[in-house]
Amino acid sequence: MLYYISIFQKKERMKTMEKVYLQMASYSMSGSNLDFEGQLALTGKMGYTGVEFAGSNYGGMNAEQLNATLKKYGIGAISAHVRLENVLKDLPLIKAVGCKYIIVASHYFTNEAETKALAAQMNEIGKKCREEGIWLGYHNHTAEFNTDGGKYLLEILIENTDPQYVVFQIDAGWAAAAGIDVIAFFKKHAGRIKLIHANESDIVIGPEKPHNMADRKLDENGRPVFSEEEMILRKKKNEADCPMGKGLLNWNEAIAVAREIGVEEYIVERRHSYAPELETSLKEDLEFLRKI
Repeated sequence: MLYYISIFQKKERMKTMEKVYLQMASYSMSGSNLDFEGQLALTGKMGYTGVEFAGSNYGGMNAEQLNATLKKYGIGAISAHVRLENVLKDLPLIKAVGCKYIIVASHYFTNEAETKALAAQMNEIGKKCREEGIWLGYHNHTAEFNTDGGKYLLEILIENTDPQYVVFQIDAGWAAAAGIDVIAFFKKHAGRIKLIHANESDIVIGPEKPHNMADRKLDENGRPVFSEEEMILRKKKNEADCPMGKGLLNWNEAIAVAREIGVEEYIVERRHSYAPELETSLKEDLEFLRKI
């Protein structure tokens, strides 16, 4: 009997990687030239489980319209990336379309004091989110791996947020690009990491200088305006966005450890297509993860 139970449990664990989501908007779909509904259609066509919204972009739809469109293409919604100041504003729609998470997609903090101030805000807002059945989370890039007092700023944030209200979405590709030991980081913070952003990079760029997006000028389409120096770095990072499994991270080990520490969801984010057709890159990402 124990043998059959172990086989069943193994199959159940294997099923978890069948659920792979795709981040939308100006990130994974940036090279598609598709409108919002077209992006949802392509996500369903490729076989992804569903989407993660980004930048508070919901295609101008209300919850009823968005639910109908998601259903039309056979996909769901797991989470949304928003700025901290938009969390409570976006929360009713996020809840209505069935998302489990609302994620602060980076924030400006440069030292321990600023990080602890952010943690206090996230605890307060996270409590309100949990009252609505939604988890508040934080998503890293490389800047969060700058240090103060010998600790990564991201670790200070983890240590000062309440696990009853706040979880973390670790972007494994950015973490590897920052030069950290991703596997060791996973193990150290077991229980706090609930989502993994799966993207790939084949160069270590180190922790970047934090960007204060609140001070950033926007173009006529509402997108950030970057300096020439920043554009050169962005180009370098895009060109390092290689096929899954060909970069810095051992994904087989990373996913195995992620499962052990309680990670629940996996979300593909591709900043740049290494193939001529974006769809090819996104489909190969999905196939790679489902083979693990």
